[in-house]
Amino acid sequence: MAFRPAAGDILHVVLRGLGDEYDVQVLKAQLPALQPSAKILIQDVVMPKPNVIPLWREIMARSADLALECFSNGRERYLDEWNALFASADEIFVLHRVKQPAI
Repeated sequence: MAFRPAAGDILHVVLRGLGDEYDVQVLKAQLPALQPSAKILIQDVVMPKPNVIPLWREIMARSADLALECFSNGRERYLDEWNALFASADEIFVLHRVKQPAI
């Protein structure tokens, strides 16, 4: 049964619980199912630089990062690490926007 390529996809906290190798595989697996102009919405965490958010939020973020690394080989990523992940998956993946919820 043939399928029509999708105009988009949503990855909700999928790419944080896996290592980079598996995250690249997940992104590459999206390509055959998407139209050339498709967008992927990734709802996940961008790790803040040290000392730019309230201390209590930074403690929570870094604790989550440590837990992910200990239990599932995953991690929270800084913005440049997200860009590197997309580049290693395929040149078609380009980060267009990062939206941060209000603190």
